[in-house]
Parts: sequence; structure tokens; C-alpha cells
Amino acid sequence: MQLNNNNYLFHYTTLNNLEKILENGLRFNSICKQADYHEGKYKFGNVTRGYWHDPKKDETEQLKENFSIPFEQLQIISLIQNGIPKIEIEEDDYDNTLSNHFDDLSDCQKNHTRNIKDIIDDINEQFIFESKGYYNNYMWERYGDKHNGICLILDKKKLFDEILKKYGYFAKHNKVEYKSNEISEHNNATNNENIHLFQKDLTYSHENEYRILLRKQLDEKNRDYIGKNAIEGVIVGIQLENEIKMYNNSIISGNSKIEKYNNLKNKINFYCLQRDNPRGTLDQDVFPI
Repeated sequence: MQLNNNNYLFHYTTLNNLEKILENGLRFNSICKQADYHEGKYKFGNVTRGYWHDPKKDETEQLKENFSIPFEQLQIISLIQNGIPKIEIEEDDYDNTLSNHFDDLSDCQKNHTRNIKDIIDDINEQFIFESKGYYNNYMWERYGDKHNGICLILDKKKLFDEILKKYGYFAKHNKVEYKSNEISEHNNATNNENIHLFQKDLTYSHENEYRILLRKQLDEKNRDYIGKNAIEGVIVGIQLENEIKMYNNSIISGNSKIEKYNNLKNKINFYCLQRDNPRGTLDQDVFPI
């Protein structure tokens, strides 16, 4: 299966979550639970209805329904995309960016006195190795249960069609942009929602996020889900892959993870990453287990 293209999005989680996801889809959560301090702590006021304008409705009808929703009531699903993150670094902010990312550079790079812009370019080049959303080692470590979890493969067209059919203009989705300038606590989202809702601090650029936002008050008893029919398969982490292969070869006995895998393998296609041949092939870079 060839995934290194613009047709798919990805979501890392644990194997234990897979059964519920296959039954219901991906669950929306409050945007205030995001890791970014500015998103989780600062409240940007209200997000106006104008940002969620429905072009099919006339102005009179639009005005009748006009209202605002508190920022903290926005719901979110974070996915991972292929490609290199869009990073914007202000010229005056090179020093700040360098201090944030200096540890990412090799000892050799640290020991050489170089133009700051060149060092920033080196940092950006390192993202090339994470250009495949399903090969992102940071995401496997943090969200993929330390390589014991899974990465969902979602068909982008099916997902977008489902969002449009289910929510219409109540939902927005877009790439997240990463900028070096911090968002002010006193800024209000009504001034420019894109700045706040689809922008994160540069330090999160390794996530290469694609974001779905739902303008609907969170109901803990009746949560919103999306993407059930867009799931094309599941990639297993390398640790889980090794256990499955050892179990299949009768090297180890079954455990809770193997039992969970056996219960679900007939409901969804499981894949492992191509590692034996790093160059991959023209038609596939993940393989059935």
C-alpha cells in the first residue's frame, strides 16, 4: 500500500482505543485540552458566526442566526499529514528560534560559528526525514504508545465528504501553520480566527498537524465522532509488530495485546512499515502483517 501522497491523513493512538474507534470514529475533544499553552490556557474571547458563514444562505437568514460561541467550547480532532510543515520565521525572531531549537542540532553544528539563518535552514531540512506522516518517530513515541500502539490510515476524501455532510459550515478543517512569533494573551479570535485556530508555536512543527474544528458546545454525555467510514487500515508500531510476528512464529505465547489484535484483525487491515528495504518500492511502502 502506497501512502506517501496527498490522499491520506493519519492519527496515532493506542491499540486499546482501536475497537471504540472502529465502532464510533474519532472523538472530538475540547480545544482547551491542547498541549500548546496558548490554546489550552488563554481564552481568545468568542469566535463569531461570520467566520463560519454559509455561502448558500442569504444575508437576512444569516443575521437571524448570528451568534458567538466561547472559544473554550470549540471541539477539535488533530490528525497528521504528509509533507513538510509550513514554517514561518520572522527575521527579528531568529535569536529566539535558535535558542528553542539549538538542542536539535548535532554537536558538530553547535561547535561551529555560523550564520543564524544557515542554522535555521539546517533545522528545517531535518523535517524532510519526517515528511511521511506515518513515519514520524516523535508521534510514535508520544502518541503511539511508545511504538506499541497504532497509526490509523484515513482516506482524506471520504473524511472531508463526511464532515461536509454531517456538519456543513459548522466544521472547518485546514493545515496548521507554525510561526515563531508568540500569540498575545490579549488578542481576540474575532479579529482573525485563522491566526489562532490554525496556527501554533514553532516548537510544535514536528507534529505537522491537520486540524478539524467543530463549532458546537461540548456535550460530555453525547460526544461527537467523525471518520468511521474513512478508516482504510491500521499501521502497527515496531514494538507491537515484533510481538505479533513472534507470536505468529510461535516464539512467544499470547498476551493482552496479541489477544486484542486477534479480535480485531478480521475487522480492519493491519499493516507494518517497510524497514527491510529503506528505499521501498514504487507501489507500496507499508505491508500487510
